[in-house]
Amino acid sequence: MPAVFISHSSINRELASAVKAELIANGISCWMAPDDIALGQTWEDAIAEAISVAAVFVLLWSSRSQTSSQVKRELSLAASQQKLIIPLKLDDSAPSGAFAYYLTNTHWMQLTPSTIKKCCTSIGGQTRSAQIIQQRSSLKADRKSTRLNS
Repeated sequence: MPAVFISHSSINRELASAVKAELIANGISCWMAPDDIALGQTWEDAIAEAISVAAVFVLLWSSRSQTSSQVKRELSLAASQQKLIIPLKLDDSAPSGAFAYYLTNTHWMQLTPSTIKKCCTSIGGQTRSAQIIQQRSSLKADRKSTRLNS
C-alpha cells in the first residue's frame, strides 16, 4: 500500500521520479503513474485505487499541470477523499480555476533539484503523521462496523 501518491504532468516526469526515489530512500512507499500501473490494469482504476489507499497526495505543480486534465482529476479525487495535499511548486505559475479552488489555502514548497532532499524530508514527516491518523480512522470505522453488525 503506497503512503504517497505523486501527481505530475508528464513533462515533469524526471523531477517526479527524483522525488519518488528520494522518498523511497527515506522509507516512504510511493505510487506514480505510469511506473506503478500493473500490466492489464486500466489507468483510471489504478490511479483511483492508489489515491484511495495513499495517506498523502503530492502534487508537482507547474504551468503544465494547469493544463493537464489528468492532474485535475487526480487532485479532485484526492480532495474528495480528504487526503493531505502537499503541492511542490516547480515554476512561478499560479493555479487558476479548479486548481485555485483546491490549492488556495495550502502551504507550498518550492521544488528544485537542489531542494529535493529538504522537500522529501518534510514530506516524510508529514506522511508518517498522516499514516497514523489514517490507521486510527480505519480502526474506529472497523469498531463501529463490528458494533453495528453485532
